[in-house]
Amino acid sequence: MIGDHAAVPAIAAGLESMDADAVGTVLIQLDHDEDRLDLEHPAGVELRWLIGERELLVDTVAALDLGDHEGLQVFCHVERGITKQLRKVLVKDAGIPREQISISAYWALGRIEDQFQAEKREPVGKIDD
Repeated sequence: MIGDHAAVPAIAAGLESMDADAVGTVLIQLDHDEDRLDLEHPAGVELRWLIGERELLVDTVAALDLGDHEGLQVFCHVERGITKQLRKVLVKDAGIPREQISISAYWALGRIEDQFQAEKREPVGKIDD
């Protein structure tokens, strides 16, 4: 699971619904360390808080060993510009089949919600090529 502050509620719900024997990695980017939450998660799931710039998510995901796609499911919901970069890392660079990835921009930097939603129908709002 990959997300930023906007995706924390969805990530928390996903962690709560996982089987006790689930394994994986959760990467959550926050601007400030004091925004961390104590999220319940299976023992086999590594929860990593990335504190600082949003681009930390891109660098961290790019450094993961994503060679084995069998059984892999990816949840990736972050800011639109970072989503586009992560889509490249996950789909193009790592070759993860698109059907194994739930990826969507939850918000866009510098946009109010109405503008963000309207742009989803425009070229600037598309995350898929």
